[in-house]
Amino acid sequence: MKENLSFKNKALAVTIILMLTATTVFTVIPSAFAATKMVETFSFIAVAPDPVGVGQDLLVTYRLDKVSPNAGALGAGTMFTGFSVKITKPDGTVFTKTGLSTDPTSNGWFLYTPTAAGQYTLQAFFPGQRINGSSFGFSGLVVYDNTYQPSESSIITLNVTQEPVLPLPDNPFPTGYWTTPIYGENKGWYKMGADNWLMQGYDFMSRSFGSGNNAFAPYTKAPNSAHILWTKPIMLGGMVGGPYGDVNYYQGLSYEEHYNPIILDGKIIFTEHYLDQTTNFQTRCVDLYTGEDVWILNNTNISFAQVLEIDTPNEHGAIA
Repeated sequence: MKENLSFKNKALAVTIILMLTATTVFTVIPSAFAATKMVETFSFIAVAPDPVGVGQDLLVTYRLDKVSPNAGALGAGTMFTGFSVKITKPDGTVFTKTGLSTDPTSNGWFLYTPTAAGQYTLQAFFPGQRINGSSFGFSGLVVYDNTYQPSESSIITLNVTQEPVLPLPDNPFPTGYWTTPIYGENKGWYKMGADNWLMQGYDFMSRSFGSGNNAFAPYTKAPNSAHILWTKPIMLGGMVGGPYGDVNYYQGLSYEEHYNPIILDGKIIFTEHYLDQTTNFQTRCVDLYTGEDVWILNNTNISFAQVLEIDTPNEHGAIA
C-alpha cells in the first residue's frame, strides 16, 4: 500500500513539473516577439554596360546589404519587396520602376532600354520592411522580429550614345603553336578550338559496315600540312620475317579494331585489348599534345563520354 502511494506521489510530482515547464515555454516564446529589433540598411544600384547606345538593353541591378532571416532557395521564405528605381532622363523627365523585389541574396535586376542620347541618373529606394517569425537552426528554435529601416542608394550616372556600343572584340587568334586548355578569357577562340570526339562516330555510338553513320567532326579544322606531335606504339606491326615470307602482323583492323579513340578536353582516351579477342583489359588516357599518359584504368571499358552544360542560380559551366 505504501509503495503504491509513493508511486502516485512521484507521478503527481512529475506531472506538475511538466506543466510548469510547458507554462514557462509558452511564456518565453511570445515575449521574444515583443522586442522589435531595428535594423539599419544600405541600398545599392549598378548598371551595365556604361556607356550604352540608344535602343540597346541596359542591365539595372539593385540590392540590399542585409539578408532576410528566413529567405530560402527558389523563392521560399520572405524576400525584401517594394523596391523602386528612379531613372531621370537627359530632358529631366522621370521614369520610376516600381514593385521590385529581391531574390534570397537580396539582389534584383531588370532591363531598361534608353530612348535618347545623353546623361541619365539612376537611384534605388527601399521602403523598409518588417519580417518576424521563427525557424529551427543549428542552435535550436530561432525567434526574430526585425524592422528593416528604409534606405536609398547613391545617385549614379549613365552615358547613352546615339550610336550603338559595339561588344568587346574577339582576341586575335595565335599565329604560332598553341595547346589546350584555351584560356577562358580568350573570347572568340572557340572558333578555332579543337572539338571533342565523344563516341565512335562523333555523334553516333558505333560505326559499322554499311551503317551510313559518317565519322565527321563539323567544328574541327584539319591541318594544312602533315605533322607529328608524338608517337606511341600501341601494337606490333610490319613484316614477321623468316619462314613467314611476306606475311605481316595482323593489326585487328577488320573486326577487332584496336583503336576507337574518344577525345575530351585535349585528352585522347582509348581502350586496349589483345588482338585475338575483343574484351578490353584497360583504358588509357593520353595528353593529345605531349603523348604522355595521364592515367590508366585496369579492367575498365569506356565506350563514350559527354559534356553537360549546366546553368543554375549558383552554377554555370560545362562538366566533362
